[in-house]
Amino acid sequence: MMSENLSFQILALGLGKKVEEFIESCFSSGGTLLKISQASQFENQFENWQDGDFAGIFCSSNIPELSGNELGQVLQNQCPKTNKYYITYDMTTYEPSVLLKNGFTNVFCLPQDKELLVRTIKEEILASISGQKSLRPIKILDLGANEKLDFGTYVFLPLNNRFIPFSKVDQPIDEGRLEKLNKHQVGSLFIEKDDLNKFYSYSANRLRDATKPGMGATERQAKLETHVRGLFNSIFDQSIKTDFAGGKEMVENCQNIISNFITKGTSNNWHHRLLASIGDLTDPYNHASRVSTLASLFAVGIDHPRPEDLAMAGMFHDLGMIDVPDTITNKPESEWTTVEREIYQGHPERTMFYLKQKRISLPAEVEKAILQHHEKITGRGYPKGLTDRITIEAQILSYADQFDYLTRVVPGKRTLSTPEAHQEIVSTQSIGMEVLGKIGKLINTQKT
Repeated sequence: MMSENLSFQILALGLGKKVEEFIESCFSSGGTLLKISQASQFENQFENWQDGDFAGIFCSSNIPELSGNELGQVLQNQCPKTNKYYITYDMTTYEPSVLLKNGFTNVFCLPQDKELLVRTIKEEILASISGQKSLRPIKILDLGANEKLDFGTYVFLPLNNRFIPFSKVDQPIDEGRLEKLNKHQVGSLFIEKDDLNKFYSYSANRLRDATKPGMGATERQAKLETHVRGLFNSIFDQSIKTDFAGGKEMVENCQNIISNFITKGTSNNWHHRLLASIGDLTDPYNHASRVSTLASLFAVGIDHPRPEDLAMAGMFHDLGMIDVPDTITNKPESEWTTVEREIYQGHPERTMFYLKQKRISLPAEVEKAILQHHEKITGRGYPKGLTDRITIEAQILSYADQFDYLTRVVPGKRTLSTPEAHQEIVSTQSIGMEVLGKIGKLINTQKT
């Protein structure tokens, strides 16, 4: 926790009540917000602002006389070195590419980007102010036994919601300790964010010594997250008017992401790849990239002829969730009203609406997988209540989606092992026995 006596100021420009309350909650342990809600206030004060006055600047669209582009240009001129973030709940005016060009450090569309925004605030503002450690996950697959590490590592205990030291600087991790982590299905350790460059250098040297081309699993995941967010932003960016050529380009971009970061240059060990795919970050971009990876991995494991199709379906499967308010996702499903349930359960169809709006044409099997990944063989799924017409691709995607939710690392919750997750998926009666049987053989032969 931050010390209560820390003093710093955050500039809040035209945030509106909802965004303002959210930002205030992020700085509840310290700091004050300088709130500007009128154009006259802005015009009377902005010339006095300079780098060092604010720990961060947050802007939204609730000053009608000032566009986001104007705010970005003025702030970039006055405070070029201060991080500037634009936040919106209005997807109809979402133009991230334009706002970034006009001076903003990052652009967030809520609720889609809420977790990412919280992480950004912790890492880019709070950590530097308070001197707190900012920890990032690294894949154990990238670490070698008995090798000297010039950075310390930490392990996260989900039930206790805390990090404890695992190895010290210059201390090798012996093979037995790594095997114990694998046995307990711990796919990641954590290091301080400032040590990431040391880790990437270590990982690159290790790959070079092993004459393995490419990059480590940790770097691959970090770059995959960035590329997936860029792909999603290009789909929702209202400034990008897409024709059929543009839609084709977006599909090719997705295919390149899949080729470079999901299906190319990864470990040949299926079980190692499965462990490396279990996630610590739960924002929509990491969920999309993990489900894409898992769907492709399960497709390979059961000899499906087109794992790339499953990867693409996994990439796009929850795109329509951007329309689901957090007032719904934060509420238990049992408490949803009829209207809320309809909004939530309509997200597969909205996914296809947004893809077609950008003239993105996908193979028929990919479209069906996206539309049907919440159907159940019992007929109790959605959006159509299908039973016998659920495609194999949709069932594999459904398995990957459920598997990610069940095995991800969540504070305060015991992490399920892969066999436990499999049994939980079996109990939902959502997937046919043919697919369950094939994946079950893979899961149950996993080395522990």
